[in-house]
Amino acid sequence: MASANKPAMDSRTLLNLVNAHERASIGSSAGAGAANIATTGTTTQYGSVEVERAQALDYYHGRALGNEVVGRSQVVSQELRDTVEWAMPQIMRMFVSSKDIIRFQPENPNDEQQSKQATDAVNYLLMEQNNGVLLLHDFFKDALILKNGYIKAWYEEVERESYESYTGLDDPTLTFVIQQIEQRGEEAEIVAQEEKQGFTQDPMTGQMVPNITFDVRIKCTRKEGQYVAECIPTEDMRISPNTTHDLQKSPFVGHVVRKTRSEWKELGYDVADEPTDNGPRIGIQSIARSDTMDELAADDPGSDKSMEIVEGLECYMRVDYDGDGYAELRRILKAPGKIVENEPIEEIPIAHCVPIRMPHRHLGISYFDLLKDLQDIKTTLIRQTLDNVYRINQGRLAVNSQIVNMEDLSVSQPGGFVRVDGPTAGAIQAIDMPSIAGELLPIINYTDEMKAQRTGISATTSGLDPDTLQETTAKAYTNAMNAATAKVELICRMLAEGVKDAAILMHNLLIRHQDKPMMMKLRNEWVQIDPTSWRKRYTCSVNVGLGTGSRDEMRGNLMLIGQMQQQAAQVGIVQPENVYNLVSEMAEILGFPVPGKYFTDPSSPQYQQAMQQKQQQPPNPAVQVAQIRGQSDIQKAQISAQSDLAQIQAEAQMHRMDMMNKMMVEKQRADAALAKAQADGDSKAVTAYLTASQKHSEAIMGLIQGMNQTESQERQNFVNALGASAGMAHGQ
Repeated sequence: MASANKPAMDSRTLLNLVNAHERASIGSSAGAGAANIATTGTTTQYGSVEVERAQALDYYHGRALGNEVVGRSQVVSQELRDTVEWAMPQIMRMFVSSKDIIRFQPENPNDEQQSKQATDAVNYLLMEQNNGVLLLHDFFKDALILKNGYIKAWYEEVERESYESYTGLDDPTLTFVIQQIEQRGEEAEIVAQEEKQGFTQDPMTGQMVPNITFDVRIKCTRKEGQYVAECIPTEDMRISPNTTHDLQKSPFVGHVVRKTRSEWKELGYDVADEPTDNGPRIGIQSIARSDTMDELAADDPGSDKSMEIVEGLECYMRVDYDGDGYAELRRILKAPGKIVENEPIEEIPIAHCVPIRMPHRHLGISYFDLLKDLQDIKTTLIRQTLDNVYRINQGRLAVNSQIVNMEDLSVSQPGGFVRVDGPTAGAIQAIDMPSIAGELLPIINYTDEMKAQRTGISATTSGLDPDTLQETTAKAYTNAMNAATAKVELICRMLAEGVKDAAILMHNLLIRHQDKPMMMKLRNEWVQIDPTSWRKRYTCSVNVGLGTGSRDEMRGNLMLIGQMQQQAAQVGIVQPENVYNLVSEMAEILGFPVPGKYFTDPSSPQYQQAMQQKQQQPPNPAVQVAQIRGQSDIQKAQISAQSDLAQIQAEAQMHRMDMMNKMMVEKQRADAALAKAQADGDSKAVTAYLTASQKHSEAIMGLIQGMNQTESQERQNFVNALGASAGMAHGQ
């Protein structure tokens, strides 16, 4: 509600404010930083950004620099075009090689399903309904050449018309046909009708009675909501100079719109009497963007003024329109000299990207900014080299004009002759022209090295120089490739921020305008998605980085995970969901974005039904026989093992008894020898016998302990073998 002290802003004041913002904006031809530029027959003011962008397009097309000399080489090096056209395939592959360009991450455990639906829907709208490949191509290419790229996303309702013809319908049938059309959500209008008198037989009485039938042509009109994303040319954008990076915080964003006088009239503003000065203007950027003169031609509506194009401005600005002291975001459509539409909006429907970010500035740094001076230098060096070659091939002559026929000398043809009036010696002499190609070629190569340092793009990293591969070690080549890839990947990460903003805009449009569930074909299946229950999202991740090297590396990593899963399955820490996730990722990396064609999702109804059927099926008789045989084999193995163990124990017992008997015999002999030595009084012999007896006893005890250990080990081996046999039989 407007305050009592400050009334709401009137249309004239708002129009003046919009005009002031437009004049001061980046991209305006009437800005404060304008420069006087002389064009063909005219002198017009253009903003400095527009001049730079027009010059960048001239350099991309390889147009003349303006310093050419008649009779000299006029070739132009195309460093900018070569660099952009090399980088574009790499960048596009990083984005569009994945089935999902963007992914909305769940924000809590209950948000898993909704985030997946949002991911599917936004990817479908951007890539399928709006031809996302061309959209992203133009978005990125504008940024690489012209500092920034812009995408606008909006919702619009369009009318689709179709016609149906029917013959011989009576009045009830015609009414039924119209009702059927209306039940489809379409409006029916009879645009042509022919009434016919005739007779028909009454089924009750059998008599012929008159009747009336109709031949009709019906126009069926249906309204469809459409989510549109379009790349806007940089020359049509108007951005407040106070904008840093986030367009949502910009005080003023606008873009030029072009409508026919008839379309302006449909919006409530009759521009039939507007002078032709308000028609579309061709700026230097538009001229530079065109490659041929035919592209600059315009359709001539002739005497039909309703089809003449008149320019306007659609802008989004923050202004205190209602007088409450707070600036609100509003969408304002300005026709020449008048505000046509003015409404509050939730967000600015434009996303932008930059290839190289300049902190605290909206404008980025393009490849043109990196390569302009190198293209100038290389153009000059190539021209000088060619001029030198031309002079050598078409050398100059020192001629004695008194004795040489100059008319003959001016005609150059194979086998021709030159008449000389006198001795030929000294009459004609070639003037030597030294070659400078050897001195200039190293400088040209140096400019290529500078380009590689600035952009990471060279003959080495682009795979165009086979000699380099032969003369460079694998490690050095890999390091060079990684350094070049890092530069391109950084640019991709910056461009991905613009893709993310466009995805969020499309997501918010779905929430605001989709008032009923919608059907989409996702992964070869028709799926119903209901955006009416979605929550608004502010963040998402962009899936980039799947270039050739990254793709091969990821494939190897997934194969390694597969080997780890095989080992982990033995301890029960791998579930069907884990295996399905792995094979899905692998299928995507291999270029098959629909894994459901080859694998069944464990969470799908088909998988659950298959598992239930498997559990309900009776056991296979062959499996039961194998299990019975396995149990019998276990029992046999146990009996055999127990019998073998008893035999081993008996043999060990007999061996111990034999050793004990031998020990007793030896002890009796030792005792007799000891008694005889004592009787003879031989103290030395007694001591020797006692020592030998003690050692003999220790040896016997050690032998018995060793036998016991051996027996214990053999018993344990039989137990282990018994367990292994049981396990194998159970596994069979």
